[in-house]
Amino acid sequence: MARFCAFFLYCLLLAVPPVTAQAPGAAEAYAQIRAEETNNSKIMWIIHEVADVYGPRVTGSPNLKAADDWAVKTMASWGLVNTHLEPWTFQPPSAATPVPGWESTELVAEALAPFHGQLMVKPLAWTPSTKGLVVAKVVLLDPPGLAPPRGGGFNFFATAPPPPEPKWALPPLPPAEKSEEPQQPTQAELDVYLNSVKDKVHGAIVFVGKHVEVPEEMNPAPMRRSEEEWKSRFGPDAKPFRFPEQPKPPEG
Repeated sequence: MARFCAFFLYCLLLAVPPVTAQAPGAAEAYAQIRAEETNNSKIMWIIHEVADVYGPRVTGSPNLKAADDWAVKTMASWGLVNTHLEPWTFQPPSAATPVPGWESTELVAEALAPFHGQLMVKPLAWTPSTKGLVVAKVVLLDPPGLAPPRGGGFNFFATAPPPPEPKWALPPLPPAEKSEEPQQPTQAELDVYLNSVKDKVHGAIVFVGKHVEVPEEMNPAPMRRSEEEWKSRFGPDAKPFRFPEQPKPPEG
């Protein structure tokens, strides 16, 4: 009986057609997709159009609107249907009511005393206009518990995030001195401080935080690749680099 069952199962297996891993023509379709990606890729062209032609695209700016229109037109040229933009209300934090948009056209700052010189300044996004020339004294504020600038800039309520790891390894440096983090003020303490200086800052140009002295370094530390990277490329166990083989486009 067992021998008969085994023979019956064997016949069933012979009767079932073999199942292929790919449907007929799938290999050719995959080859065409790879050939299109290799020979007619539009990735760098898209990056060039968005990053170089239209440039920075801050929310609400004319550059963003122009890039949006270009994206809609380009996708329509590829055959996509119903490509369009959805309307939405733009109201940045600095605006009390919705505004049509924001653009930085001109910002110039100069020191008048004790010396005359042009300052390098950039506006924060969506900063409202000064409505003309502004001449005022400078007031330096040092709120209690203000964390020193470290990568992410000033932060009243939390420490700044650590800077990203460098791409190249630096030579060994002496350990940095440990400094205690300043005690962050409570909202009540911060309100008391701001109320105490409100008359002082009225109509003034306000700088927040103590100035940072950048030491002059005439001979900066040389940048180099890490030891592990050199060994992986040129060490005794390094494997020769070979360019990946490109698929051949289908004939016909």
